[in-house]
Amino acid sequence: MIEARPSRDGNAVPSRERRHFPRLQIAVQIELRAKGDPVPIRSNTADISVGGCYMEMAVTLDPGTAVDIILWLDNEKLPLEGRVVTRHPHFGNGIEFIDLTPESEARLRTFLKNAEGSKLT
Repeated sequence: MIEARPSRDGNAVPSRERRHFPRLQIAVQIELRAKGDPVPIRSNTADISVGGCYMEMAVTLDPGTAVDIILWLDNEKLPLEGRVVTRHPHFGNGIEFIDLTPESEARLRTFLKNAEGSKLT
């Protein structure tokens, strides 16, 4: 996907989308815990893909923060690891999923495929 971004002189120049996977705008219950912090942050995703998600939250984490994640897919836990890649203060964080096992990736892909199909009907 090619998007336009402003250049130094204010004119739009094309740029490539950085995401590797398309995102689905769906609310999935998520529990996020910064490594070493026993207190979880519970919320819903604003969008999600196989590669990551975006969480809307008032108190945001710094980019680079390693996190333990639990996604609730059809009332079942899917534990994952991730890291914060974007921060929008008082609004939310972009989270990249890292080191997915083949089983976790397959489970997430199946969930997203089913969720996308149900949005079309």
